[in-house]
Amino acid sequence: MFSRQQLGGMFIVQDLSEHPGNVWFVDSTHAKASDASGMGYNPGAPFATIDYAVAACTASNGDTIYVMPNHVETIDAAGALDLDVIGISVVGLGEGDARPVLNWTAVDGTVTVDAADITVKNLRFTQGIDVIVVMWDVNADDFTMEDCEFVEAAAAQAVSLIDVDGGGANACDNLHLYRVKAIQRAAGADQVVDLAQIQDGVEIVGCHFDADCENGVVYSPAILTDVLVKDNIIKNRQAGDHAIEFSDAAIGFIIDNRLFTSALATTLDPGSCYCAGNLASHTTDVAGVPVPLAAAGVFPADSIDAAAIANDAIGATEIADAAIDVATFATDISTWQLDTATSTSALTSGTIFTWTGSIEFYIIGRVSTEIAVAATTTQITINADAVGAYAICATLDISGFDAGSLLSITGTAANAMVGTDAQSGIAPGQVSPVYVTCVTSGVIATVFGAATAGAIVWELLWRPLSAGATVTPA
Repeated sequence: MFSRQQLGGMFIVQDLSEHPGNVWFVDSTHAKASDASGMGYNPGAPFATIDYAVAACTASNGDTIYVMPNHVETIDAAGALDLDVIGISVVGLGEGDARPVLNWTAVDGTVTVDAADITVKNLRFTQGIDVIVVMWDVNADDFTMEDCEFVEAAAAQAVSLIDVDGGGANACDNLHLYRVKAIQRAAGADQVVDLAQIQDGVEIVGCHFDADCENGVVYSPAILTDVLVKDNIIKNRQAGDHAIEFSDAAIGFIIDNRLFTSALATTLDPGSCYCAGNLASHTTDVAGVPVPLAAAGVFPADSIDAAAIANDAIGATEIADAAIDVATFATDISTWQLDTATSTSALTSGTIFTWTGSIEFYIIGRVSTEIAVAATTTQITINADAVGAYAICATLDISGFDAGSLLSITGTAANAMVGTDAQSGIAPGQVSPVYVTCVTSGVIATVFGAATAGAIVWELLWRPLSAGATVTPA
Protein backbone atom coordinates (compact mmCIF):
# COMPACT_ATOMS: atom_id res chain seq x y z
CA MET A 1 0.00 0.00 0.00
CA PHE A 2 1.17 3.52 -0.64
CA SER A 3 -0.12 7.11 -0.43
CA ARG A 4 -0.52 9.34 -3.44
CA GLN A 5 -2.02 12.82 -3.94
CA GLN A 6 -4.21 13.19 -6.98
CA LEU A 7 -3.51 16.35 -8.95
CA GLY A 8 -5.66 19.12 -7.45
CA GLY A 9 -7.24 16.63 -5.07
CA MET A 10 -6.85 14.71 -1.85
CA PHE A 11 -4.40 12.04 -0.80
CA ILE A 12 -5.46 8.47 -1.58
CA VAL A 13 -4.11 5.09 -0.45
CA GLN A 14 -3.58 2.59 -3.24
CA ASP A 15 -2.49 -1.01 -3.70
CA LEU A 16 0.64 -0.87 -5.81
CA SER A 17 0.00 -4.35 -7.26
CA GLU A 18 -3.33 -3.12 -8.69
CA HIS A 19 -2.33 0.42 -9.64
CA PRO A 20 1.37 0.80 -10.32
CA GLY A 21 0.67 3.82 -12.53
CA ASN A 22 -1.83 6.64 -12.81
CA VAL A 23 -5.55 6.13 -12.27
CA TRP A 24 -8.08 7.86 -14.54
CA PHE A 25 -11.87 8.08 -14.48
CA VAL A 26 -14.36 8.26 -17.36
CA ASP A 27 -18.10 8.93 -17.02
CA SER A 28 -20.19 10.33 -19.85
CA THR A 29 -23.22 10.65 -17.54
CA HIS A 30 -21.54 13.00 -15.06
CA ALA A 31 -22.54 16.69 -15.27
CA LYS A 32 -18.92 17.82 -15.05
CA ALA A 33 -17.51 15.27 -17.50
CA SER A 34 -15.09 16.88 -19.95
CA ASP A 35 -12.27 15.84 -22.25
CA ALA A 36 -9.91 18.56 -21.09
CA SER A 37 -6.59 18.94 -19.32
CA GLY A 38 -6.88 18.74 -15.55
CA MET A 39 -9.87 16.39 -15.67
CA GLY A 40 -10.10 12.64 -15.12
CA TYR A 41 -8.21 12.42 -11.83
CA ASN A 42 -11.27 11.52 -9.72
CA PRO A 43 -14.87 10.39 -10.23
CA GLY A 44 -16.15 13.89 -9.41
CA ALA A 45 -14.40 15.40 -12.44
CA PRO A 46 -14.14 12.59 -15.01
CA PHE A 47 -13.19 12.51 -18.67
CA ALA A 48 -16.13 12.16 -21.07
CA THR A 49 -14.56 9.46 -23.29
CA ILE A 50 -12.25 6.50 -22.95
CA ASP A 51 -10.44 7.61 -26.09
CA TYR A 52 -9.36 10.87 -24.42
CA ALA A 53 -8.33 9.00 -21.27
CA VAL A 54 -6.10 6.71 -23.33
CA ALA A 55 -4.28 9.75 -24.69
CA ALA A 56 -3.67 10.93 -21.11
CA CYS A 57 -1.95 7.67 -20.15
CA THR A 58 1.78 7.12 -20.01
CA ALA A 59 3.21 4.19 -21.98
CA SER A 60 4.55 1.23 -19.99
CA ASN A 61 3.51 2.91 -16.73
CA GLY A 62 0.71 0.50 -15.77
CA ASP A 63 -2.00 3.19 -15.96
CA THR A 64 -5.61 2.19 -15.27
CA ILE A 65 -8.75 3.79 -16.71
CA TYR A 66 -11.90 3.21 -14.64
CA VAL A 67 -15.11 3.60 -16.65
CA MET A 68 -18.07 4.41 -14.44
CA PRO A 69 -21.45 2.62 -14.53
CA ASN A 70 -23.87 3.62 -17.34
CA HIS A 71 -21.15 5.30 -19.40
CA VAL A 72 -21.89 5.13 -23.16
CA GLU A 73 -19.34 5.74 -25.90
CA THR A 74 -20.09 5.71 -29.62
CA ILE A 75 -17.96 3.78 -32.11
CA ASP A 76 -18.80 5.55 -35.35
CA ALA A 77 -15.61 5.24 -37.42
CA ALA A 78 -12.56 3.08 -37.93
CA GLY A 79 -10.40 3.53 -34.85
CA ALA A 80 -13.03 5.63 -33.07
CA LEU A 81 -11.45 4.20 -29.94
CA ASP A 82 -7.75 3.43 -30.38
CA LEU A 83 -6.01 1.62 -27.52
CA ASP A 84 -2.52 2.65 -28.56
CA VAL A 85 -0.65 3.18 -25.27
CA ILE A 86 1.42 0.24 -24.02
CA GLY A 87 0.44 -1.45 -20.80
CA ILE A 88 -2.86 0.24 -19.93
CA SER A 89 -6.00 -1.33 -18.43
CA VAL A 90 -9.57 -0.23 -19.16
CA VAL A 91 -11.87 -1.45 -16.40
CA GLY A 92 -15.65 -1.07 -16.44
CA LEU A 93 -17.45 -0.61 -13.12
CA GLY A 94 -21.01 -1.74 -12.43
CA GLU A 95 -23.07 -4.89 -12.77
CA GLY A 96 -25.44 -6.22 -15.42
CA ASP A 97 -26.94 -3.59 -17.74
CA ALA A 98 -25.32 -0.83 -15.68
CA ARG A 99 -21.89 -1.80 -17.00
CA PRO A 100 -20.28 0.75 -19.37
CA VAL A 101 -21.26 0.42 -23.05
CA LEU A 102 -19.45 0.85 -26.35
CA ASN A 103 -22.11 1.26 -29.04
CA TRP A 104 -21.34 0.72 -32.75
CA THR A 105 -23.20 3.05 -35.14
CA ALA A 106 -21.14 2.67 -38.34
CA VAL A 107 -20.42 -0.45 -40.38
CA ASP A 108 -16.71 0.42 -40.50
CA GLY A 109 -16.55 1.39 -36.82
CA THR A 110 -13.80 -0.34 -34.88
CA VAL A 111 -12.03 -0.39 -31.57
CA THR A 112 -8.38 -0.88 -32.49
CA VAL A 113 -5.72 -2.37 -30.26
CA ASP A 114 -2.46 -0.96 -31.55
CA ALA A 115 -0.22 -1.30 -28.51
CA ALA A 116 0.96 -4.29 -26.50
CA ASP A 117 0.03 -5.42 -22.99
CA ILE A 118 -3.49 -3.95 -22.92
CA THR A 119 -6.32 -5.32 -20.76
CA VAL A 120 -10.04 -4.60 -21.09
CA LYS A 121 -12.50 -5.73 -18.40
CA ASN A 122 -16.24 -5.69 -17.68
CA LEU A 123 -17.52 -3.71 -20.68
CA ARG A 124 -20.62 -4.26 -22.85
CA PHE A 125 -20.58 -3.93 -26.65
CA THR A 126 -23.84 -3.11 -28.44
CA GLN A 127 -24.66 -3.04 -32.15
CA GLY A 128 -26.66 -0.07 -33.38
CA ILE A 129 -26.27 -0.87 -37.08
CA ASP A 130 -26.25 -3.99 -39.23
CA VAL A 131 -23.30 -5.62 -41.05
CA ILE A 132 -20.51 -4.21 -38.89
CA VAL A 133 -17.37 -5.45 -40.63
CA VAL A 134 -15.07 -5.77 -37.59
CA MET A 135 -15.85 -4.70 -34.02
CA TRP A 136 -12.51 -5.28 -32.30
CA ASP A 137 -9.38 -5.06 -34.47
CA VAL A 138 -6.45 -6.49 -32.52
CA ASN A 139 -3.02 -5.64 -33.90
CA ALA A 140 -0.63 -6.08 -30.97
CA ASP A 141 0.74 -8.68 -28.56
CA ASP A 142 -0.60 -9.62 -25.13
CA PHE A 143 -4.14 -8.28 -25.47
CA THR A 144 -6.50 -9.47 -22.73
CA MET A 145 -10.31 -9.20 -22.69
CA GLU A 146 -12.07 -10.33 -19.50
CA ASP A 147 -15.71 -10.51 -18.41
CA CYS A 148 -16.97 -8.52 -21.40
CA GLU A 149 -20.21 -9.06 -23.31
CA PHE A 150 -21.22 -8.62 -26.94
CA VAL A 151 -24.96 -7.91 -26.62
CA GLU A 152 -27.40 -9.38 -29.13
CA ALA A 153 -29.38 -6.94 -31.28
CA ALA A 154 -32.63 -7.82 -33.04
CA ALA A 155 -31.65 -6.56 -36.52
CA ALA A 156 -27.95 -5.77 -36.28
CA GLN A 157 -25.11 -8.22 -36.68
CA ALA A 158 -21.35 -8.07 -37.05
CA VAL A 159 -19.36 -10.04 -39.61
CA SER A 160 -16.38 -10.51 -37.29
CA LEU A 161 -16.55 -9.63 -33.62
CA ILE A 162 -12.88 -10.01 -32.67
CA ASP A 163 -10.37 -9.90 -35.53
CA VAL A 164 -6.86 -10.85 -34.43
CA ASP A 165 -4.63 -10.05 -37.36
CA GLY A 166 -1.88 -7.49 -36.94
CA GLY A 167 -1.04 -7.64 -40.63
CA GLY A 168 1.59 -10.36 -40.31
CA ALA A 169 2.94 -13.40 -38.51
CA ASN A 170 3.24 -13.25 -34.70
CA ALA A 171 2.08 -9.63 -34.54
CA CYS A 172 -0.65 -10.56 -32.04
CA ASP A 173 0.85 -13.30 -29.91
CA ASN A 174 -0.57 -14.15 -26.48
CA LEU A 175 -4.20 -13.16 -27.03
CA HIS A 176 -6.24 -13.89 -23.89
CA LEU A 177 -10.04 -14.08 -23.90
CA TYR A 178 -11.42 -14.93 -20.46
CA ARG A 179 -15.15 -15.28 -19.69
CA VAL A 180 -16.23 -13.31 -22.77
CA LYS A 181 -19.88 -13.68 -23.81
CA ALA A 182 -21.10 -13.14 -27.39
CA ILE A 183 -24.69 -13.84 -28.51
CA GLN A 184 -25.63 -13.28 -32.16
CA ARG A 185 -28.31 -15.75 -33.17
CA ALA A 186 -29.29 -14.22 -36.53
CA ALA A 187 -27.27 -15.00 -39.66
CA GLY A 188 -24.58 -12.57 -40.73
CA ALA A 189 -21.33 -13.47 -38.98
CA ASP A 190 -18.31 -15.14 -40.51
CA GLN A 191 -16.93 -15.90 -37.05
CA VAL A 192 -16.86 -14.55 -33.51
CA VAL A 193 -13.08 -14.85 -33.11
CA ASP A 194 -10.93 -14.70 -36.24
CA LEU A 195 -7.34 -15.83 -35.60
CA ALA A 196 -6.24 -14.77 -39.05
CA GLN A 197 -2.44 -14.85 -38.81
CA ILE A 198 0.32 -17.06 -37.40
CA GLN A 199 0.13 -16.66 -33.63
CA ASP A 200 1.56 -18.13 -30.45
CA GLY A 201 0.02 -18.48 -27.02
CA VAL A 202 -3.66 -17.86 -27.75
CA GLU A 203 -5.87 -18.63 -24.73
CA ILE A 204 -9.68 -18.74 -24.92
CA VAL A 205 -11.02 -19.86 -21.53
CA GLY A 206 -14.46 -19.87 -19.92
CA CYS A 207 -16.22 -18.05 -22.78
CA HIS A 208 -19.81 -18.37 -24.01
CA PHE A 209 -20.32 -17.90 -27.75
CA ASP A 210 -23.66 -18.50 -29.50
CA ALA A 211 -23.73 -17.31 -33.11
CA ASP A 212 -24.70 -18.15 -36.69
CA CYS A 213 -21.31 -18.26 -38.44
CA GLU A 214 -20.20 -19.08 -41.98
CA ASN A 215 -16.90 -20.37 -40.59
CA GLY A 216 -16.21 -21.81 -37.18
CA VAL A 217 -17.35 -19.64 -34.28
CA VAL A 218 -13.70 -19.74 -33.19
CA TYR A 219 -11.84 -19.86 -36.49
CA SER A 220 -8.26 -19.94 -37.69
CA PRO A 221 -6.91 -20.73 -41.16
CA ALA A 222 -3.37 -20.02 -39.91
CA ILE A 223 -0.60 -21.67 -37.88
CA LEU A 224 -1.31 -21.56 -34.15
CA THR A 225 1.28 -22.63 -31.60
CA ASP A 226 0.59 -23.43 -27.94
CA VAL A 227 -3.10 -22.56 -28.28
CA LEU A 228 -5.36 -23.31 -25.30
CA VAL A 229 -9.16 -23.50 -25.70
CA LYS A 230 -10.70 -24.63 -22.43
CA ASP A 231 -14.00 -24.69 -20.51
CA ASN A 232 -16.00 -22.84 -23.17
CA ILE A 233 -19.63 -23.15 -24.29
CA ILE A 234 -19.73 -22.62 -28.06
CA LYS A 235 -22.68 -23.00 -30.43
CA ASN A 236 -22.75 -22.49 -34.19
CA ARG A 237 -26.32 -22.11 -35.41
CA GLN A 238 -25.44 -22.43 -39.10
CA ALA A 239 -26.04 -25.97 -40.44
CA GLY A 240 -22.88 -27.85 -41.31
CA ASP A 241 -20.41 -25.40 -39.77
CA HIS A 242 -18.08 -25.83 -36.82
CA ALA A 243 -18.03 -24.52 -33.30
CA ILE A 244 -14.21 -24.60 -33.40
CA GLU A 245 -12.37 -24.81 -36.73
CA PHE A 246 -8.57 -24.75 -36.91
CA SER A 247 -6.09 -25.39 -39.69
CA ASP A 248 -4.05 -28.59 -39.71
CA ALA A 249 -1.05 -26.52 -38.55
CA ALA A 250 -2.66 -25.57 -35.21
CA ILE A 251 -1.01 -27.22 -32.20
CA GLY A 252 -1.91 -26.98 -28.53
CA PHE A 253 -4.78 -28.15 -26.33
CA ILE A 254 -8.58 -28.15 -26.68
CA ILE A 255 -9.98 -29.29 -23.33
CA ASP A 256 -13.35 -29.66 -21.57
CA ASN A 257 -15.46 -27.58 -23.97
CA ARG A 258 -19.21 -28.00 -24.56
CA LEU A 259 -19.95 -27.63 -28.27
CA PHE A 260 -23.24 -27.45 -30.18
CA THR A 261 -23.82 -27.66 -33.95
CA SER A 262 -26.18 -29.36 -36.41
CA ALA A 263 -23.99 -32.45 -36.85
CA LEU A 264 -21.44 -34.16 -34.61
CA ALA A 265 -18.99 -34.67 -37.47
CA THR A 266 -18.73 -30.91 -38.10
CA THR A 267 -18.56 -29.74 -34.49
CA LEU A 268 -14.84 -29.67 -33.75
CA ASP A 269 -11.94 -29.45 -36.20
CA PRO A 270 -8.94 -29.36 -33.86
CA GLY A 271 -6.21 -29.16 -36.46
CA SER A 272 -3.29 -30.92 -34.78
CA CYS A 273 -4.24 -30.05 -31.20
CA TYR A 274 -4.52 -32.53 -28.36
CA CYS A 275 -8.14 -32.96 -27.28
CA ALA A 276 -9.64 -34.24 -24.03
CA GLY A 277 -13.02 -33.96 -22.33
CA ASN A 278 -14.86 -32.15 -25.14
CA LEU A 279 -18.56 -33.01 -25.48
CA ALA A 280 -20.85 -32.17 -28.38
CA SER A 281 -24.58 -32.29 -29.03
CA HIS A 282 -26.29 -31.86 -32.39
CA THR A 283 -29.89 -31.40 -31.22
CA THR A 284 -32.01 -30.70 -28.17
CA ASP A 285 -32.79 -33.36 -25.56
CA VAL A 286 -29.75 -35.44 -26.55
CA ALA A 287 -26.81 -35.96 -24.24
CA GLY A 288 -23.39 -34.80 -25.34
CA VAL A 289 -20.93 -37.30 -26.79
CA PRO A 290 -17.13 -37.07 -26.96
CA VAL A 291 -15.58 -35.25 -29.92
CA PRO A 292 -13.58 -35.35 -32.14
CA LEU A 293 -15.27 -38.52 -33.36
CA ALA A 294 -12.02 -40.21 -34.47
CA ALA A 295 -11.04 -42.82 -31.89
CA ALA A 296 -7.80 -42.40 -29.98
CA GLY A 297 -7.63 -46.10 -29.10
CA VAL A 298 -9.56 -49.08 -27.81
CA PHE A 299 -11.83 -48.89 -24.78
CA PRO A 300 -10.44 -50.43 -21.59
CA ALA A 301 -12.24 -53.48 -20.23
CA ASP A 302 -15.66 -52.73 -18.69
CA SER A 303 -15.37 -49.01 -19.59
CA ILE A 304 -18.86 -48.99 -21.09
CA ASP A 305 -21.76 -50.79 -19.48
CA ALA A 306 -25.47 -50.25 -19.06
CA ALA A 307 -24.98 -47.99 -16.07
CA ALA A 308 -22.60 -45.74 -17.99
CA ILE A 309 -24.99 -44.86 -20.81
CA ALA A 310 -28.20 -42.96 -20.12
CA ASN A 311 -31.38 -44.11 -21.80
CA ASP A 312 -31.45 -42.88 -25.42
CA ALA A 313 -28.08 -41.13 -25.00
CA ILE A 314 -26.95 -42.68 -28.28
CA GLY A 315 -29.56 -42.85 -31.03
CA ALA A 316 -29.60 -44.16 -34.57
CA THR A 317 -28.16 -40.94 -35.99
CA GLU A 318 -25.06 -41.25 -33.80
CA ILE A 319 -24.02 -44.65 -35.21
CA ALA A 320 -23.31 -44.91 -38.92
CA ASP A 321 -24.88 -47.85 -40.74
CA ALA A 322 -22.78 -51.01 -40.23
CA ALA A 323 -20.37 -49.11 -37.98
CA ILE A 324 -20.32 -52.16 -35.70
CA ASP A 325 -20.30 -55.58 -37.36
CA VAL A 326 -19.69 -59.18 -36.38
CA ALA A 327 -15.92 -58.81 -36.76
CA THR A 328 -15.96 -56.26 -33.93
CA PHE A 329 -16.99 -58.82 -31.33
CA ALA A 330 -15.07 -61.61 -29.70
CA THR A 331 -16.64 -65.06 -29.98
CA ASP A 332 -17.94 -65.16 -26.44
CA ILE A 333 -19.94 -61.95 -26.77
CA SER A 334 -21.17 -62.33 -30.37
CA THR A 335 -24.76 -61.24 -30.84
CA TRP A 336 -27.46 -63.83 -31.48
CA GLN A 337 -29.42 -63.17 -34.67
CA LEU A 338 -32.66 -64.57 -36.09
CA ASP A 339 -33.33 -65.44 -39.74
CA THR A 340 -36.37 -67.19 -41.22
CA ALA A 341 -37.10 -69.17 -44.38
CA THR A 342 -40.28 -70.88 -45.64
CA SER A 343 -40.55 -74.26 -47.31
CA THR A 344 -42.55 -74.19 -50.52
CA SER A 345 -46.26 -74.93 -50.38
CA ALA A 346 -45.61 -78.31 -51.99
CA LEU A 347 -42.97 -79.19 -49.35
CA THR A 348 -40.27 -79.76 -51.96
CA SER A 349 -36.77 -80.62 -50.81
CA GLY A 350 -34.19 -77.81 -51.09
CA THR A 351 -31.98 -75.21 -49.45
CA ILE A 352 -33.49 -73.05 -46.70
CA PHE A 353 -30.32 -71.21 -45.52
CA THR A 354 -26.75 -70.66 -46.68
CA TRP A 355 -23.87 -69.79 -44.37
CA THR A 356 -20.22 -68.79 -44.45
CA GLY A 357 -17.53 -69.24 -41.81
CA SER A 358 -18.26 -70.98 -38.53
CA ILE A 359 -21.61 -70.61 -36.74
CA GLU A 360 -23.64 -72.04 -33.88
CA PHE A 361 -27.40 -72.37 -34.45
CA TYR A 362 -30.73 -73.61 -33.15
CA ILE A 363 -33.46 -74.44 -35.69
CA ILE A 364 -37.21 -74.72 -35.18
CA GLY A 365 -39.84 -75.40 -37.82
CA ARG A 366 -43.32 -73.93 -37.40
CA VAL A 367 -46.14 -75.41 -39.51
CA SER A 368 -47.85 -72.37 -40.97
CA THR A 369 -50.25 -74.23 -43.30
CA GLU A 370 -51.72 -77.60 -42.28
CA ILE A 371 -49.92 -80.50 -43.92
CA ALA A 372 -52.10 -82.82 -45.97
CA VAL A 373 -52.75 -86.35 -44.77
CA ALA A 374 -50.31 -88.12 -47.05
CA ALA A 375 -47.21 -90.19 -46.53
CA THR A 376 -44.35 -87.74 -46.16
CA THR A 377 -41.35 -87.34 -43.93
CA THR A 378 -38.95 -84.46 -43.22
CA GLN A 379 -35.29 -84.24 -42.33
CA ILE A 380 -32.62 -81.49 -42.14
CA THR A 381 -29.17 -81.79 -43.70
CA ILE A 382 -26.07 -79.63 -43.93
CA ASN A 383 -23.59 -79.51 -46.80
CA ALA A 384 -20.31 -77.63 -46.37
CA ASP A 385 -18.35 -76.63 -49.48
CA ALA A 386 -20.50 -78.96 -51.65
CA VAL A 387 -18.66 -81.99 -50.21
CA GLY A 388 -21.83 -83.93 -49.50
CA ALA A 389 -25.02 -83.73 -47.49
CA TYR A 390 -24.89 -84.73 -43.82
CA ALA A 391 -28.13 -85.40 -41.94
CA ILE A 392 -28.26 -83.72 -38.53
CA CYS A 393 -31.37 -85.72 -37.57
CA ALA A 394 -33.29 -88.80 -38.67
CA THR A 395 -36.64 -88.53 -40.54
CA LEU A 396 -39.99 -87.70 -38.96
CA ASP A 397 -43.40 -88.50 -40.39
CA ILE A 398 -45.30 -85.19 -40.54
CA SER A 399 -48.46 -86.37 -42.30
CA GLY A 400 -51.49 -84.35 -41.17
CA PHE A 401 -49.58 -82.00 -38.83
CA ASP A 402 -51.83 -79.10 -37.87
CA ALA A 403 -50.91 -75.41 -38.29
CA GLY A 404 -49.00 -74.28 -35.21
CA SER A 405 -47.20 -77.58 -34.77
CA LEU A 406 -43.48 -77.30 -34.01
CA LEU A 407 -40.46 -79.25 -35.29
CA SER A 408 -36.96 -79.38 -33.83
CA ILE A 409 -33.87 -81.54 -33.48
CA THR A 410 -32.27 -83.08 -30.41
CA GLY A 411 -28.69 -82.40 -31.48
CA THR A 412 -27.94 -86.10 -31.93
CA ALA A 413 -27.76 -86.95 -35.61
CA ALA A 414 -29.17 -90.46 -35.15
CA ASN A 415 -32.30 -89.19 -33.37
CA ALA A 416 -35.43 -88.47 -35.34
CA MET A 417 -36.62 -84.91 -35.69
CA VAL A 418 -38.92 -83.98 -32.80
CA GLY A 419 -42.48 -83.06 -33.72
CA THR A 420 -45.33 -81.71 -31.57
CA ASP A 421 -48.46 -82.17 -33.65
CA ALA A 422 -51.20 -79.71 -32.64
CA GLN A 423 -48.95 -78.26 -29.91
CA SER A 424 -47.21 -74.89 -29.82
CA GLY A 425 -44.48 -75.75 -27.36
CA ILE A 426 -41.26 -77.75 -27.21
CA ALA A 427 -39.50 -78.91 -24.06
CA PRO A 428 -36.07 -77.27 -23.60
CA GLY A 429 -34.25 -80.59 -23.80
CA GLN A 430 -35.72 -81.21 -27.27
CA VAL A 431 -33.90 -78.22 -28.83
CA SER A 432 -30.11 -78.42 -28.98
CA PRO A 433 -27.44 -76.38 -30.75
CA VAL A 434 -25.60 -77.38 -33.92
CA TYR A 435 -22.08 -76.25 -34.83
CA VAL A 436 -21.11 -76.01 -38.50
CA THR A 437 -18.14 -74.64 -40.41
CA CYS A 438 -17.06 -74.28 -44.01
CA VAL A 439 -14.13 -73.02 -46.05
CA THR A 440 -16.15 -71.11 -48.64
CA SER A 441 -19.90 -71.66 -48.06
CA GLY A 442 -22.42 -74.17 -46.86
CA VAL A 443 -26.15 -74.86 -47.10
CA ILE A 444 -28.81 -75.98 -44.64
CA ALA A 445 -31.52 -77.93 -46.47
CA THR A 446 -34.77 -79.79 -45.89
CA VAL A 447 -35.40 -83.24 -47.34
CA PHE A 448 -39.05 -84.31 -47.74
CA GLY A 449 -40.04 -87.89 -48.46
CA ALA A 450 -42.75 -86.75 -50.87
CA ALA A 451 -44.16 -83.46 -52.03
CA THR A 452 -47.45 -82.70 -50.36
CA ALA A 453 -49.61 -79.69 -49.51
CA GLY A 454 -48.61 -77.61 -46.52
CA ALA A 455 -46.02 -75.01 -45.50
CA ILE A 456 -43.34 -74.78 -42.80
CA VAL A 457 -41.56 -71.63 -41.58
CA TRP A 458 -38.02 -72.43 -40.43
CA GLU A 459 -36.56 -70.13 -37.76
CA LEU A 460 -32.76 -70.14 -37.36
CA LEU A 461 -31.34 -68.52 -34.21
CA TRP A 462 -27.58 -68.25 -34.80
CA ARG A 463 -24.41 -66.46 -33.78
CA PRO A 464 -20.97 -66.28 -35.42
CA LEU A 465 -18.06 -68.30 -34.13
CA SER A 466 -15.60 -66.72 -36.57
CA ALA A 467 -15.10 -63.14 -37.71
CA GLY A 468 -17.26 -62.25 -40.67
CA ALA A 469 -19.50 -65.34 -40.53
CA THR A 470 -22.90 -64.84 -42.19
CA VAL A 471 -26.27 -66.54 -42.67
CA THR A 472 -28.59 -65.84 -45.60
CA PRO A 473 -32.13 -67.24 -46.02
CA ALA A 474 -32.57 -68.97 -49.36
